[in-house]
Amino acid sequence: MVQNLGCREILIQSFDNDGTGNGLDLKLLELIPDGLLTVPLIFAGGIGKSEHMLTGLSHPRIDAVCTANLLNFINHGLVNARKRLKLSNF
Repeated sequence: MVQNLGCREILIQSFDNDGTGNGLDLKLLELIPDGLLTVPLIFAGGIGKSEHMLTGLSHPRIDAVCTANLLNFINHGLVNARKRLKLSNF
């Protein structure tokens, strides 16, 4: 429905995982039928380390990830995430 209203991207955020740093709740993807989305999907909620970002960015159904916890509350989170993503060619 939101795609038909002109939405250019969709952000899915796990409120259960938000702020935990335990990783993305990829089970939420099971609620979205394959091929349904024609706009980019951004995933958020639970990213606590750069490996969580890589997991999301490597998933074929996820176009981008969003985090605040890692970048704002984890010491050197931004620096470490940038290094890790660069090493992984992202």
